[in-house]
Formats: sequence, C-alpha cells, structure tokens
Amino acid sequence: MKINTPILKIEIETIFIIIVFISIFSQIFQNYMLSYYICYLFILFHELAHMLISSLFGINVKGIKFTISGVSINIDKHDLYNDKLNFISIIRNIIIYLAGPISNIILAFTFHSIEMVFEINIFLAIVNLLPIYPLDGYNILKNILLLKNKYIEDRILDNIENAFMSILFVIAIFQFVLTTNISIFIFVLYVYMLKQISKKDRKIANIIDYLTY
Repeated sequence: MKINTPILKIEIETIFIIIVFISIFSQIFQNYMLSYYICYLFILFHELAHMLISSLFGINVKGIKFTISGVSINIDKHDLYNDKLNFISIIRNIIIYLAGPISNIILAFTFHSIEMVFEINIFLAIVNLLPIYPLDGYNILKNILLLKNKYIEDRILDNIENAFMSILFVIAIFQFVLTTNISIFIFVLYVYMLKQISKKDRKIANIIDYLTY
C-alpha cells in the first residue's frame, strides 16, 4: 500500500499490514509478536533519526517504507553524492548515517535499567555499523573512502563486505558447535536476505548515477 503525503511517500508492505491486523484481534499472536514489535519500534526510532538529521542538512527524504523485515527511509542519493562532493559534504553524509546507530546507543543508555531495551538497542547499533550493504556501516565506510578518493570501485567495497560476511559465518559455525545456538547463523541469513532484497535497488541506483554523471 502506498500513501502519498505532501511531505513524503509512505509505503507499507502488504504482509506487514496483515500481521498487524491479525495482532489486533489475536491475543495469542500479540504475545508471540511482542518482542518483534518492541524491536520494530527501536528500528523506527533509528530511521527517524536518519530522517531528522537528513532534513536538518537540507537533504530530501523521498519516503519511508514499512516491511516485515524493518523500516527504511529513501534519501535522495543525488543530494548526498553530487558533483559538489567535498570534505564537508562527505562528513555530512557520515553524520547522517551515524545518526541511526547513535540514536540506538542513546536509547540504550537512557533506559539502561531495562535489560531488554538496553541489549536490543546496543545490538541494533553494532549490527548497523557492519560494512555490509545496505547497513549504515557500508555507507559510512564508503564515505570514509571517498575522503581519499572521489571515485570508489564497487569491487573494493564488495570485497570488504564479503570478508565480513565470511567472518560472521565462521563465528556462527563456532557458536553452533560450542553451544548448539543458531542465533548468529539466523542473523547471518537475515543480513544475507536483506542484502539480496536490496541488490536490485542498488543496481538501479548505480545505473541512475551513471546516467546522471
């Protein structure tokens, strides 16, 4: 479902609407999904932090999307990476991408007495700093490299990304062998699926960038 507002476009995944609808009328389903919704609120807070800082810097936020896997905002990439890209604009980009993880750290220490809130927000902050597309860490690394060179081959970022995915997979295997816990493996699978979902959008963005520049 898509909702066009004067400010931005709101898109809500159909399956997410169905899950929320079922939760409203099913107490049992609510109990199972409670942790999910709490985590979802923290993810929303994370994305709203990106949106706020982007707006303060005058960057156009085109829309926000709600899916079963989380919330994402659509920032105008041409506002971030344009012909006037310089030291100041690169630092601005890094601040925008850091805003999300920092917001989770602020939440974690604000509510440090609530163990679940603290742990989830620290986890979200750390995860989002991983240099894996489309996580914040990937974009932060990209902009740090742009400080050295205004053109970066995707191959370099892909190699770094693949290295971190491999490390996570090895850690997941060790965790399973030592504790029979598969939580990290599930996380690796989730990140991989998120990466594949974003792959199409990434290719389209690259084509647009190429045609524009």
